[in-house]
Amino acid sequence: MKLSKIELFVYACVAFIAFTVSDRLNYNALSWQSFLIIVIPLLITDTLFLVKKRIDEEHRNK
Repeated sequence: MKLSKIELFVYACVAFIAFTVSDRLNYNALSWQSFLIIVIPLLITDTLFLVKKRIDEEHRNK
């Protein structure tokens, strides 16, 4: 799956913000809390991009 520049930028921003929040909360980088704080926003972002792509495909097929 090839990412567009916008998608790559959004993923990078979400990962940076999540990592910063995890760091500010003073969680150990290998703790499960840190893992969840970083992974959950990335999964939400990925889901939103998949929904957007599916909607775009449906509009193209009409």
